[in-house]
Amino acid sequence: MKLPELSVIPAGAGSGKTTTIQQRLGEWVASGDVRPERIVAVTFTEAAACELRERIRAQLITLNRIEDAIRLDQAYISTIH
Repeated sequence: MKLPELSVIPAGAGSGKTTTIQQRLGEWVASGDVRPERIVAVTFTEAAACELRERIRAQLITLNRIEDAIRLDQAYISTIH
């Protein structure tokens, strides 16, 4: 699968951005297209960044991708502030 070099998801509060990003990144990691430590995801708040990381981790654990869930700690998932 050829991944886009950059994905920008502009949308307002409550529109499902975090869910969309979490699902997309989780699928890419689970399929082997992206290594967890290579993820760069930027949100607007630290709370959103923490939530995104935990949602991806939960998805990977559900898929029995325990090593990937652990390696997610090396990803850059943070805020612009």
